[in-house]
Amino acid sequence: MLKTMKFMNVLPKWLLIVLVAISGSGTSYATIEGPVVPPLLRPAIMSRRITESVLLSVTRAGSRLVAVGEHGYIIYSDDEGVTWQQASVPVAVTIIRAYFVSAQVGWAVGHQGVVLHTEDGGKTWVKQLDGVKAANIALSKAKQRFSKANNKKEPRILYMMKYAKGLVVDGPDKPFFDVYFKNEKDGFVIGAFNMIFKTKDGGETWEPWMDHVDNRAGYHLYAIGSDGSRLFIAGEQGLFLRSDDGGTTFYKLPTPYSGSYFGLSVLKDKEVLIYGLRGNAYLTKDAGFNWVEVRTGVRLSIMDAIECDDGTILMVSQSGEVLKFRNNLRTIEKVHVTEHYPFCGVEKVPKGILVVGFGGIELLPVK
Repeated sequence: MLKTMKFMNVLPKWLLIVLVAISGSGTSYATIEGPVVPPLLRPAIMSRRITESVLLSVTRAGSRLVAVGEHGYIIYSDDEGVTWQQASVPVAVTIIRAYFVSAQVGWAVGHQGVVLHTEDGGKTWVKQLDGVKAANIALSKAKQRFSKANNKKEPRILYMMKYAKGLVVDGPDKPFFDVYFKNEKDGFVIGAFNMIFKTKDGGETWEPWMDHVDNRAGYHLYAIGSDGSRLFIAGEQGLFLRSDDGGTTFYKLPTPYSGSYFGLSVLKDKEVLIYGLRGNAYLTKDAGFNWVEVRTGVRLSIMDAIECDDGTILMVSQSGEVLKFRNNLRTIEKVHVTEHYPFCGVEKVPKGILVVGFGGIELLPVK
C-alpha cells in the first residue's frame, strides 16, 4: 500500500490525472448485474467510438499503424490512419506502449504488469506476463539465488529478495512503461520503481533483471531503445542508463536535467534524443557522454518524438503542441492544431501527421 501511494505521489500531474480518470471510468462496470471481473481477467470490450478514447502511443508494424490506450484498447489501420479496426485483447487494463520487430511480431505493455504478444501484426494478442506472475517469478528466482549463495549477505541477493517480496505484497499495482526487442527472442520490458524483466525466448519465460541496473534508488524507467550496438534507458529524476554488453549490465550516465525523461528516440545516425518534463529535451552524439540542449519553447512535457525519412523530427506535448525540427534540430516550426488536448504519440503519414492522445486520433493535414 505504501509503495502504491509513493507511486502515485511521484507521477507527473498529467499522468496522475489520466490514471485516475481511467481507473474511475472502470467503475462503470459495477452497474452490470453479477460479479465484477478484474480487468486482468476480462478482455477489452469492443467499442464503436474507440478512436475517440484515450490513446497513449502509436507505432508501426510494417506499413500498418498500431495505437494503444485505455481499457485494453488496441487499434490498427492499414490505410495510413483513415480507418481503424479494434484488435482482440485478453485484458482490459490500460496499454501504454507497443513495439514490433517485424510486420507481424510485436509486444505491448501496460498497467498491472501486463505484457502482451502478437504474431499477426496486432490483430490479436495473448498475455505473456502480468504483475501477479511477475512477482511470483521474481520471488522464486530470489529464493533460488539465496539458497545457492555462499554469501547470503551479498548486497545484490538481499536487494532482489527484498524487491521480490515487495512485489508480492503490493500485488499487481505497477505498470510496465516500455518494451524493446532486439529480435523475435531477446527483449526487455521496463516500468515503475526500477522494474525490469528480460526474456531470451520471445516472452515464453521471463527473468527479473533489477539487480543488473545501476538504479538502487528505484527511479521509474520510462523508455528503452537501442542504436544497434548499445541499449539505453531514460527515466525519472534525470536518469539515463547505457548498456554496452547487450543488457547484461546498465550503468548510469549524467544528464543536464534532474527532472524526468518520458521518452527516448534513437535517430538514424545513432544520435539519441531524450525528452520529458517542462519541455526539456537533450541530444547526445556520443551515446550519452555529452549532451546538447534542444530548445523546444514548450512549457509542459514532451511526450513523444520520431524521426521522419527526410530527417525531420516531430515532437508532441501534453499541451497539445506539435513541433517540427529541421537542420539538425536547429530550426523549429509549430504545426497548426485546432484542438489542443494532451498529445501522447505521433507518426508521419502520407497525408500529414497523425497524433494520438486524450482526444483519441487526429490527422493533421501537413505537408
